[in-house]
Amino acid sequence: SSEVVFNDGSNDVDFRVESNGQTHMLFVDGGNDRVGIGTSSPTTTVDVNASQAFLQLKSTGGTNSAGIQLVPGGQSQAFYIYNNGSRNLIFEDHATERLRVDSSGRLLVGTSTSPTAGNGQYANIVIQGYPNTPAGAGHISLQRGQAAFGANNQIGLINFGDNTGASYAGIECYADADSGTNDYPGRLVFSSTADGASSPTERMRILSDGTIA
Repeated sequence: SSEVVFNDGSNDVDFRVESNGQTHMLFVDGGNDRVGIGTSSPTTTVDVNASQAFLQLKSTGGTNSAGIQLVPGGQSQAFYIYNNGSRNLIFEDHATERLRVDSSGRLLVGTSTSPTAGNGQYANIVIQGYPNTPAGAGHISLQRGQAAFGANNQIGLINFGDNTGASYAGIECYADADSGTNDYPGRLVFSSTADGASSPTERMRILSDGTIA
């Protein structure tokens, strides 16, 4: 008397709801334990199929949060992605904030405080060191996707350019010789683009032995 149950016998029977323009607006795949929205062949637990697929989570009240909670099996702690009502998108793991995108579009890592003075207020990415880093300093690591490689392989690149892909200057790191166990020879290359040119030219390099060339 308090509910309506479809397929109470847990049989391999599908359930389908049509809308005005969609034959499978809601589809329950009884044999595979999946739910489809806009599809008769859901491939995941919940499968949304539409020309423009959006999921809206809207909280009541002007300052209430809305988000997604992810809980791995057998764990009580969760990973959260939510908007805290102040237009900050927050990523939180085990009740600890890991990063956020603030209302100005800045990516904040290791801090929840948006800079309001100095060069930080104009930054697109703000990184604050965790307590276990030296003196709490902010760190950025550019890493090659393999453990050992030969000389002259690029390890990382910082490019200074514009939204067309043009490059005005760059700083690159290369292996200065073959790498190996406890042997990581690297060099830094500094380049800039001359007036009238379209690509950077190397101006200076610091070799693995400290020589400036």
